[in-house]
Amino acid sequence: MAAADSRIRVGLIGLNRMGAYHLERIRLRGDLVVTAACPAGRAESAQAPHVPAGGLCSSVDELLARDELDFVLIAARPPAQFHLAVMALQAGKNVALEPPLDASVGEADELLAIARRTGRKLWVLPSRRDGIEFLAAQKTVESAVLGSIYSARLVSWGKAVPGDDEGACGPELSRQDRADRALSFFAFQYVDQLLQLVRRPPRSVFARISPLPATDPEAIAFTFSIAFDDGVDALIDVNLHSGAPFNSGWMLAGAKGGYCGKRVYVADPSGEICDAPVSLADLPTFDAYAEMINPPRGDDEPFSSARNALSVMRLIDAARRSSACGQAIPLSES
Repeated sequence: MAAADSRIRVGLIGLNRMGAYHLERIRLRGDLVVTAACPAGRAESAQAPHVPAGGLCSSVDELLARDELDFVLIAARPPAQFHLAVMALQAGKNVALEPPLDASVGEADELLAIARRTGRKLWVLPSRRDGIEFLAAQKTVESAVLGSIYSARLVSWGKAVPGDDEGACGPELSRQDRADRALSFFAFQYVDQLLQLVRRPPRSVFARISPLPATDPEAIAFTFSIAFDDGVDALIDVNLHSGAPFNSGWMLAGAKGGYCGKRVYVADPSGEICDAPVSLADLPTFDAYAEMINPPRGDDEPFSSARNALSVMRLIDAARRSSACGQAIPLSES
């Protein structure tokens, strides 16, 4: 057991599909271990493979009463996530949350305030930053081969909303609620990726959000046109009712060249446009749990992922208001 003592001890709340994913992924690691787990609600199964004997708790209160936990990972579906996070922070636990956050912008601000007040850490796991396409685009930006980025585009047409096998977001939800859930899932990951690539303050957003045919309750289409500092612009175009799936990946235009489809396009001295593939072998390794194992240093750094998530949420909230009023919505720097 000596080796196990050095591992980060996790309490998992949520035994739905996402909870099962975390149980399996953490089981393969030598630096993390799930020592306690519980369902987030009555609709979830009370089965938790890979949890040590005595680690399966019957309630959230029972799990939060365990003193050995280094942090609590909340993999609950709406509408439980925010309330569980408040409970865990007030119980003196460090908290990690699965995105997209089930909270309003005001509630997310409240979570951050509670974490600061209690001296606990609040992490938001990265939202699908492990895809090869995104990693290749990110590596290209960081290499500076494109120079300053001044435009970004993404088109994603296809039906790919994750299911809810536990019924936490089951058939009792209205069509609008289902559409909102689909919007949150896709908008969060794409806006999060965009902000990682552009790395400038967004200034305004103009959006159109359209629920699609009643025969497909989780289908939705949305277009976000986002203006950033220094004249940089971006467009995210998503349609979840396409006849055939299509995803362009990120397309980037820079002062020295462009990027699309894991290839970089630059002009040689004669002016001819040359393209070359991004070396996938050189892509950085991605670890969704990195901040839990090696927390960032500095007084405010333990909240950097939460502040990033809050920036994403503020932009999506402004996009919803833009779609409702038909006008561009300015974004504050807060």
